[in-house]
Amino acid sequence: MRRYYFHIRRGQVTVIDQKGVDFSDWVEAAKEAAQRALEIEARDSLLDVFPREGMILVDDEFRTILEVPFGRQPDEPEQLSPIGSP
Repeated sequence: MRRYYFHIRRGQVTVIDQKGVDFSDWVEAAKEAAQRALEIEARDSLLDVFPREGMILVDDEFRTILEVPFGRQPDEPEQLSPIGSP
């Protein structure tokens, strides 16, 4: 199991996830990142706040695995490809 962190970038500010969640692989973590991004977009749209940037998936070695932009989630998280090699 590897721990993944879900940071949120909004403009020039990044909110750091300090707890993280354990997943068996990066694909499962990517699905969670996409779901969290959709939830943030839904909540913000109800408040008439239009988020910029998106979710950043980082592994336990501080490597950025994936960036999920707000407003453009893929139909299938399995189609995502990691940044670099995890």
